[in-house]
Amino acid sequence: LMEVKAMDTDNIPDNRKIVENKPEDLKNLQGVLGELLWLTRTIRSDCAYAVCQLASRILSWSEVCSRQLRHLIGYLMATWDASLKIKAAPDDTWDELKLHVHSDASLALPRSHSGAFVFAEGPRGSFIPLDWASRHQKIASTSSTASETIAAHEALMMTLPAVDSFKDQQVHHSTDNQSLLANIQRGYSERLAYLQRALRLRSSFIHDCNERGLAKSEYVDTKHCRADPLTKPLPFPACRETALRMGLIFGEGKITQEELLKIDISTE
Repeated sequence: LMEVKAMDTDNIPDNRKIVENKPEDLKNLQGVLGELLWLTRTIRSDCAYAVCQLASRILSWSEVCSRQLRHLIGYLMATWDASLKIKAAPDDTWDELKLHVHSDASLALPRSHSGAFVFAEGPRGSFIPLDWASRHQKIASTSSTASETIAAHEALMMTLPAVDSFKDQQVHHSTDNQSLLANIQRGYSERLAYLQRALRLRSSFIHDCNERGLAKSEYVDTKHCRADPLTKPLPFPACRETALRMGLIFGEGKITQEELLKIDISTE
């Protein structure tokens, strides 16, 4: 080891190196991300995770972020004709609609990522997307169950205010984590007991909502979890399949992965 020569790191390109943007460039970048945030909050829920990640790096921008932004814009260019679909079955009445929310989390450093998708569904095929969220968690999680607990608490907190608008008077909560459902049923978790203020309170809150009939937590397979694309990047064409489950519809033209990469490369 003593004979190993020191490596000259000055000439090695580092794509993670933070780019020092000028004030005018930072203002333009803020404008672009602001437009993307508006787009994801109104229609394009499939881009919410990507926009959230880029917005969190605005003060620590790098070449990787620039490539990711170009890739995102290329995806939007390839799917410019996407629209949000609200399906109302003629035989479904408002009293028959039920309020649903899917929650999911992705364990990550330094903070995990939460996702929630709120929608109303009828017995005869009605599907009405109402709200969605993709955000970094405010406290650190040491396990997937902990991050899922935080995500479920956030999902219920954003959905419960709308429960009075439905005759069912209940939030139908779905998650793909079996350990979380077991903790909700018991009302506590011995493995998470050391985090009393952070997680035990949230777990007890979800348990109380289920006990009092305000919420009903059930299991949903990851493939059918509508909050899954709000917590992690998905490859093409899986991203389109999940977007369809969230109520987005695309044009008749089929975009291949090669065409998507071509648009991405040509986007400057």
